[in-house]
Amino acid sequence: MTTHSGSCQCGGVSFTLTNPSPGIACHCGKCRKTTGAAFIVATTVPGDSGDITLADGVTLQEFASSPYLTRRRCSRCGATVLNAVKLKDRAFDNYMVTLLDDPSAIELSHHIYYADRVVDVSDDRPKFDAWGRPG
Repeated sequence: MTTHSGSCQCGGVSFTLTNPSPGIACHCGKCRKTTGAAFIVATTVPGDSGDITLADGVTLQEFASSPYLTRRRCSRCGATVLNAVKLKDRAFDNYMVTLLDDPSAIELSHHIYYADRVVDVSDDRPKFDAWGRPG
């Protein structure tokens, strides 16, 4: 069993993940607009399986950016902590790899929505135009 810990910028939200997936870089417009970054890198765990601790007075603010995806941010510093995804047949949470204490411990698997990119990424990872179509 592998565990990874992390926190938001102010430390108001801390979390521990058990056996997270390899990271996925998402270049979609919604991820870019909600973070202000060229892309995000997230690691997936089954829905509600991350162990989250909130400091006094801190909550996870929620924003439904689509019918299947809810973004959760620290109410104090505004850092996006995770994206909760609920599909017909499964639910999972995508935690931001950059919030981990050791982000380099999560290996990048592939890029999604690469056709929407604002910067080119020169790596040997597979790049898909959308959720699963080769680019």
